[in-house]
Amino acid sequence: MNELLDRPNGVPPNIEQPLVSVVVPTHKRLQFLKLTVRAILAQSYSALEVLVIADGDDKDVSGFVDSLRDPRVKYLACPPAGRPAVPRNFGIRHAQGEFIALCDDDDLWHPEKIRRQMDLMLNERIGLTFTACSNIDDNGALINEHLLGDFGRVNRTKFILSLGGMIYNSSMLFSRSLLSKSGLFDEAAELRTGEDYELCSRMLIYSDAIGIREPLVGYRTHLGSIQPQTSSDWIKQQSRIQSAILANGSASRWLWCLRYLRVFYWASRVRLRRLMEDSNRIIGSID
Repeated sequence: MNELLDRPNGVPPNIEQPLVSVVVPTHKRLQFLKLTVRAILAQSYSALEVLVIADGDDKDVSGFVDSLRDPRVKYLACPPAGRPAVPRNFGIRHAQGEFIALCDDDDLWHPEKIRRQMDLMLNERIGLTFTACSNIDDNGALINEHLLGDFGRVNRTKFILSLGGMIYNSSMLFSRSLLSKSGLFDEAAELRTGEDYELCSRMLIYSDAIGIREPLVGYRTHLGSIQPQTSSDWIKQQSRIQSAILANGSASRWLWCLRYLRVFYWASRVRLRRLMEDSNRIIGSID
């Protein structure tokens, strides 16, 4: 595993400003991707390489990257996989930076995101940071005032009991040394929508995470998202995650059981709320 994560080509570290590699997997979202990449390139932190990884070769994406004429941006294509863990790992294997950031191809970054996180990581000597996120729609407009991932210091127990929604993929910045300990994304098809949670659970074995409680990421919600859209999908996802965190050793038996009870509790609340809504509709129709 360490061989996969060594810096390619013997690239020397930049003592003044460490290189941050940004991995952007993409699949048929050129309209959003253009906005995403331009937001990354607008970062006030200049020591960046941006790896745009197509899930299957995409001439349109390749053409867009070429049109930027920015040496910091590279286009790569991996064999078609249909799940983001594969192009993310592909990009990480090609990354040259001492630090790695992730960004989905439909999300947006605040210009100060990387600088703020790098200052935090270097000052606190921590391996993983994240930020709060705003929820935005197709047009980039704010959906509501509620912040996603609005947390401070997060340890493994707190994270595992969160059931998700604590550390968002596009807000993550971590060190290569931490990734060497935790390993890459799990590429199993069963974790297609939970692979980032599973990776974080392994990272938190070795290091706490510190969050910046300001919305430095715009997390886009739209119909093309692969995240669970129904309560049934969410429960299925949680079942797969339960199996994964037990297998990867991040959750002890008692912690695994506590998490299972929380899944059952939230699923029961959703079910009860729907029953009450159905009852109210029936009563309203009678009246």
